[in-house]
Amino acid sequence: MILTVTPTPVLERSGSIDTPLTGGTVLRLGQVDTFPAGCGVTVSRLAYLAGNRTHAIFPAPEISQYLRMIGLLGLPHDYVPVAGPIQTRFLVTDSTGESTQFLDPPMPLDPVQLAQLRDLAVTKAEDATWVVLGGPLPDVAPNGWYVEVIRALSLYHPDVRVAVATSGGPLRAVVRQLSAITPTLLALTTADIAELLPDTDAATLESDLRSGDASSTAPAVRNLLGAGVSEVLVSCPPDTAAIFSAESGVVARSSSGSGSGPDRFRDVLLAGHLMGDGSGSRQERLSGALAYATADAPLRDGALPTPDLVHPEAVTCTGLRY
Repeated sequence: MILTVTPTPVLERSGSIDTPLTGGTVLRLGQVDTFPAGCGVTVSRLAYLAGNRTHAIFPAPEISQYLRMIGLLGLPHDYVPVAGPIQTRFLVTDSTGESTQFLDPPMPLDPVQLAQLRDLAVTKAEDATWVVLGGPLPDVAPNGWYVEVIRALSLYHPDVRVAVATSGGPLRAVVRQLSAITPTLLALTTADIAELLPDTDAATLESDLRSGDASSTAPAVRNLLGAGVSEVLVSCPPDTAAIFSAESGVVARSSSGSGSGPDRFRDVLLAGHLMGDGSGSRQERLSGALAYATADAPLRDGALPTPDLVHPEAVTCTGLRY
């Protein structure tokens, strides 16, 4: 089972207007879609759509549109009751094709609720093969909250594998504590890697990976693998991904579809990778994961692909030297 922990759930709304986005006027939205999101919830939704066992946990108000939609989707879940409201992200696309995001303040949580979420994760991990810790942390949470959860999981469930997909301060806290904790997998963006390397920018890393050159990425990857991380999954939207382990590195490129937006590319890639666990070679797993991230999804249900829309044959894999 894939257990996902989302400390900052997001209610995503998208809409379009048939004029350029300007101020001082009334703009009428069309094609409005609303769906529950957040890194872990997105991973669980994808796994559920593909018929995999999954369970999502997150904080949420007992009476909320978020919980109602989770229930309508049939997604197995548990939640920590909080006052809310859940953060809303509104994405508006205008007639020029340009997209603008409007983001609510994050949902306030207190230390007691964070402790309840940690304890719920440990309890539900009893039957889990993977635990995904995903997304940013609430403002009240220390950057080391994921470190605290990993320590608790390793104490009570030493065999469970942990994947971390976060950025900024929480990621740096995990990296600093790698001598004491050992997440199995880190799902990173090129921007995350650039933060770990001095005098390096994300654009250079992306360009190098797309050309099959891992030399600029190698220093950060070697440090992470040397500290005990088993795999490093790197996302380069809209069409490239790479996976590194102590034994080998593989980069994959897709020629299919526009795929998930940049905000969700890593989450979908991670879900595809975890769903392929235990089946096929590393290249086959990466091909399947990238095929998910680049699949053309329907507009309904938050634009998440189902297995019938996934085309791994459109993905080409190349071995990397690093």
